[in-house]
Amino acid sequence: MFRRLSITTALTAILAGASSATPVLTFGTGVISVANISETAPSSISSATDTLFAQIPGALRTYVVTTPNDLFTVTFTAETQCRDTAGAATGWCAVRIVASQGSTILVFHPNAATNGVNIRDFSFDSNPTGITNADEWESHSVTQSARLQAGTWTIRVQRAIEVTAGSTSFRLDDWNLNIVVTD
Repeated sequence: MFRRLSITTALTAILAGASSATPVLTFGTGVISVANISETAPSSISSATDTLFAQIPGALRTYVVTTPNDLFTVTFTAETQCRDTAGAATGWCAVRIVASQGSTILVFHPNAATNGVNIRDFSFDSNPTGITNADEWESHSVTQSARLQAGTWTIRVQRAIEVTAGSTSFRLDDWNLNIVVTD
């Protein structure tokens, strides 16, 4: 009883002191499915050829959604290196989580593309501008979510490079994809 009261009191205090952003709380009856996919083989892309989003090899899973509005919460974590390969690159390395059903692609939230400026606005890693090969290995993570309607959906993690000058490479290694489905 004391623990529940303490957690409730702490949550109330946090929410009372919140900024103008109002949290949205969604409650269902519980977890429907949990999937975990891991990969240890490295893969790389280059800004010379990969400025559009493309599938990260192996980072996908197909679901049949029978109950409309199931909530998919997806976390992607990876060891990354976003490297300026020419000494003058400006830009970043991006990932996004999408669900596809036939030709329909739904970008998970937060969807940075809604700013109307750049579909690769969500930076997963960045390169130190003007310093050739200076970026070291780091671990990065993103969690995004979306409610999906009934049908067969494939959850995918995609990557791209946003570069405004120079040349950048984006390497992923030792990644983990965790998908939790709740109603």
